[in-house]
Amino acid sequence: MTGIYKITNNINKKCYIGLSINIENRWKQHHNRYANKNDKEYEKTLYRAFRKYGIENFTFEVVE
Repeated sequence: MTGIYKITNNINKKCYIGLSINIENRWKQHHNRYANKNDKEYEKTLYRAFRKYGIENFTFEVVE
């Protein structure tokens, strides 16, 4: 599925908006990258937030 998605931090209500040609796969990529210290994007803000607040405190939804 192609479209726009939103990842929301349920604790502080900050959100990340993304665009992907394969939304399901993109969520899996986000989910796998946050804990992989060898990934070049490990220190990006979204992944640091996943580690700080716990990925279970984020919701993922398709916007369009």
